[in-house]
Amino acid sequence: AVDACFSTQNIITQIQSRIINSRDSRTTKPDRLQEILTSLEKRKSITFANRTHTYSMSDIGVHNMIQSQKGLKFLDLEFFGKDSAVKMILDYLLHPKNSMSREIRSQTLEFAETQFGIDLDLVISVAPFFAAKWATIVSRRLNAITQEGDRHKPLQDFNNYLDLAKLEDREQIHAKLLTLR
Repeated sequence: AVDACFSTQNIITQIQSRIINSRDSRTTKPDRLQEILTSLEKRKSITFANRTHTYSMSDIGVHNMIQSQKGLKFLDLEFFGKDSAVKMILDYLLHPKNSMSREIRSQTLEFAETQFGIDLDLVISVAPFFAAKWATIVSRRLNAITQEGDRHKPLQDFNNYLDLAKLEDREQIHAKLLTLR
């Protein structure tokens, strides 16, 4: 899968690359992103167990799903490939197009535990890394927006991701994951 992640070091490498690619942009805040990256690099590196590896569409979200009589069907498989179920779950929770209630967010985390056998503590531990990565993605989208009025939601997302990326306390991270947006 594109940007597959099997460890926090994979995520850090992807963030570093995105920061480097955004240095010449006019609206991105590479210094804020670099500050977050530096703090994440100081945290203990985590490798995701092989049992959490799966095949993922990588762009999992309600914008790429349709409901049929037989359940959800996924569209847009251009980034499909082997990846971590941890990444898939966190991308689903963090994707800016996936607006969902606290209850759905909680059910998603329960699903990760029951269907993939992923330890909730692992998801919570690595959520700040994925939030930082999403901050780099959203910051790049901010650069493409020319109308000031259209910048509010992506800027809010950017700041929410940075807030989550700064957190270290397990309970605060869990609460932020459940209430994001």
